[in-house]
Amino acid sequence: MQSASERDSTDGISLSSNNRVNKDKKPKPTVVGEFNDTDLIGEKKVKICGVRVWHDGKKLNGIQAIYKQTDGTIIKGKKHVEDPYKYKAVKFDMEEDDYLKDVAGFISNEEDAVQCLVFRSAKDQVRRVGNAGEEAKQFKFDISENEFPAIIYGTVKGKNFFTFVFKGFRWT
Repeated sequence: MQSASERDSTDGISLSSNNRVNKDKKPKPTVVGEFNDTDLIGEKKVKICGVRVWHDGKKLNGIQAIYKQTDGTIIKGKKHVEDPYKYKAVKFDMEEDDYLKDVAGFISNEEDAVQCLVFRSAKDQVRRVGNAGEEAKQFKFDISENEFPAIIYGTVKGKNFFTFVFKGFRWT
């Protein structure tokens, strides 16, 4: 599993233990199992144009974001998964001028595993990955009209699994 370099001070959003979305002024320090694409993306203006998710049928085990810069250049994020050949991979590739707009999902009742993620693009393409258990808790990131997920960071194990950095700018 890849661990992240030091986190930057980019505003992020994470899921709290009461299933509310929290805006963090600064991501938590890196520990084993955490990942971060901010070291790869830096200050580039990007949108997420594709997502790869690995799962075992019960929980999600890894994620990779595919980013597109304003000039159309594609940047593949790191594969944040312990062993990509051990799990089933699901891809969500958006159309040429589309990008990720919304993320929701389900965590286990114990809050120790993300069981399902639901991605929605700006053009309303929807992709669901994984299956929510009977007692799973739903979460949804509260994204304003002028925001969109732009960079991912989080952890593959433990609470606060997947976190997305949301940017409040629009391309013209």
